[in-house]
Amino acid sequence: MRAATGIIMKGDKIFAINGAVVNDAVQATDLAKAAVGDVNYSIMRGSEFISATVRKPEATTKLGVSVADIGEMVTVKYDINGAKIG
Repeated sequence: MRAATGIIMKGDKIFAINGAVVNDAVQATDLAKAAVGDVNYSIMRGSEFISATVRKPEATTKLGVSVADIGEMVTVKYDINGAKIG
C-alpha cells in the first residue's frame, strides 16, 4: 500500500474510517491519527461510493490527508426497491 496522497483526493467525502462513522473533521482526524496497519476509508467521490485502503505502519506515520468540515451531511434513504423515502 502507498500513502493516502493520490488515493484520497481533494473533494472526497469521508464517511467512515475503519468502519467507524465520521461525523466531523475533528473525529476524522482523531480516527486517522490513531489508526495503525491497513486503514480503510469509506468515501464518496462525486456520486460514487468507494473504499480506499492505505498502509500506516505506526500511529506517528502521517498519511498526507487534510480533513475539513464542508457542511452538514445529508442522509437519503431508499426502500428495498430503490425508491427514495421521504
